[in-house]
Amino acid sequence: MKRRSFHFSSSILITRFFHSFNTDNDPVPENPKTIVFLRAGGAVLSGPCASIIKDGILYPNMCVIVDQSATCEPDPSIQPTCKCSIGYSGTTCGVADAQLKALEELLGGTKEAQQVLQDIADSKGSGGSATLISNLPALLSFLTDEQRIAMSYAASEVIAWATYEGKALNVNTDFTRIVDPTLGNCFTFNYHNSSFKYKIRRVGSGGGLRVELDSMPDEYAPWTDVVGMTVYVHPVGQELNVESNKYASIAGSADQLVLDRSLFHKIKKGCAKDTSAAQSFYMDGIYTVDGCLRACYQDSVFRDCGCMDASYARKPGVAGCKYGKLSCIANMVARRADPVSWKECHCPQPCDEETFDYIVSRATHLRIDNANLTKQRSEVVLFFDSFQTKVSQEVYKISFSQVIGNIGGVAGLLLGITISFIVEVVLLFVMLCICSSSNPEPKPYKSA
Repeated sequence: MKRRSFHFSSSILITRFFHSFNTDNDPVPENPKTIVFLRAGGAVLSGPCASIIKDGILYPNMCVIVDQSATCEPDPSIQPTCKCSIGYSGTTCGVADAQLKALEELLGGTKEAQQVLQDIADSKGSGGSATLISNLPALLSFLTDEQRIAMSYAASEVIAWATYEGKALNVNTDFTRIVDPTLGNCFTFNYHNSSFKYKIRRVGSGGGLRVELDSMPDEYAPWTDVVGMTVYVHPVGQELNVESNKYASIAGSADQLVLDRSLFHKIKKGCAKDTSAAQSFYMDGIYTVDGCLRACYQDSVFRDCGCMDASYARKPGVAGCKYGKLSCIANMVARRADPVSWKECHCPQPCDEETFDYIVSRATHLRIDNANLTKQRSEVVLFFDSFQTKVSQEVYKISFSQVIGNIGGVAGLLLGITISFIVEVVLLFVMLCICSSSNPEPKPYKSA
């Protein structure tokens, strides 16, 4: 039976970065002259210093939403409108200099860092975190893999312990680290490039993979509602991205995934045997339709913007699009829609495809005596309950020789009827002519 691969990934790269930029839980200014708490209503002025409601709170003007000591210039001819206090900057004083300095060190460019923080400040509340989440790959696109690895967690920090068939695994050697542009450090069990491969020898929970995961909720951003890990189950050799099918393991839970393996074999003609069937393919591993479409999408981004989307695998040597290019990518997507409909995207179905379905059961994690660890850890058990594999084979309804035989038989039948009919008509016509010439017209009878 073919081996399987378990892929454990956590958006640690995202959560660590977010923790430094709290847009939802900034301390509310205490000066009653600066801010008035209202859930509805309130005076609305005109001009650049009009009162504004954000997150159900009425502010005297847009300048004091973050910087409570800022002042607003009501004369539109005088710029800038907002006069920021020490420690704040930006068009609406929504950027703290400490945050700007930290982001400048990360991005290496004052202008770009200023624009990023200003965009986040302008979408204060839930929109601020959404802005940061969606733009994170572009913000970090210039980083090398070594820098990304350093920003994320190691396998020993995420995986407390792991066993296979009841025997302890070495977390650092049995799990291969994969650096994803969006997910950060991901850890894969039974990776296709591993020197040693684990095979399925037993069914049931005792013959599967059991992993204790540490979610570390204190490291997540304040606006995070649910803390946990993302689990991907996929065939050996298949690379993943953030949009692949996945399962979320929540901190404090104990989950069991009962797996079911299926194979599908297509008719060889017209299908993709490997990555050479695609017009371009930038992901590692085996051919997939998603990988082919992503590569086609990246080619289109490169033609329009001169770079490739930092969220997905790119052609070697091509830079990822930075923050300033996001509008170019958005315009391209709005104009062209989904790559599935693009004529230049040649992405046939794979000739052989392996998939995994699973049934999930969840309970409270009670295996840890320490209450604090129970809240932040989760247990995931993955196993097969049967050695059976569902195999689907695409075949022709009839073979080529049967098609030829049927054509010949039908054609012979039709031709035979036609020739016989013609011969009979000719013979009938000839016989009518003969009979007509051998029987002279009778003479009329005369009585005596």
